[in-house]
Amino acid sequence: MFVKRSMVACCIALSCFAPVVVMAKSSNSSKGVVPPSLSPIRLTVEPGDTLWGLSSTYQISLSKLERWNHLTQTSTLQIGQKLIIGWSTVQATKTALSGRSGGVDAAYKAGILGEEIASYVREFIGVPYVWGGESTSGFDCSGLVSFVFGHFGIPLGHSSYDQYDQGTPVSRNALVPGDLVFFSSDGSGPSHVGIYIGNGEFVDAENPGVRVASLDSSYWSSCYYGAKRIL
Repeated sequence: MFVKRSMVACCIALSCFAPVVVMAKSSNSSKGVVPPSLSPIRLTVEPGDTLWGLSSTYQISLSKLERWNHLTQTSTLQIGQKLIIGWSTVQATKTALSGRSGGVDAAYKAGILGEEIASYVREFIGVPYVWGGESTSGFDCSGLVSFVFGHFGIPLGHSSYDQYDQGTPVSRNALVPGDLVFFSSDGSGPSHVGIYIGNGEFVDAENPGVRVASLDSSYWSSCYYGAKRIL
């Protein structure tokens, strides 16, 4: 989602980055609060922009700008660069809520982290496949997952089988960015893993390298094993 700067300032003034709380209609089976789904709000860097200046203008902490965009205090902004400066919220379906616990605030924070993880893993598309690899010089499937989650302070085992033992099961139609998707690619349980990034796609490491794949492809659909929510 791209917006004009005047619109962003107006949104911030109206606190549009706060979670939208929608009370679900009660039914025989369930009732409660439906948390938001999230989309990044981006702006384009213009001449004279600095992280400090954007932080002050849009009242966003430097640490958040750096984390959302994988920058450091010494990073130099490039004219035309796209920066995430916040997250817009829209009403989600109850399916998207499945597995999120701890109330709306916790679900909202987990949703943002899931989007950050989905954004971060895309940075490694094209990195070569290396069996047992867990660094930017080369990844295998579980090494990529472990590396990405480790970047956010979440330790995971370096084995798709170990990773499948973590988290909470989630159905395929309830997947959200940041969930782990598993496949029995060699016919022996959850032997392959990737990170779901939304729109039916996931990022995984397989020969020859890290790439985006579709859950709906004939191959991955046929060997889909299950999914886990870590956040």
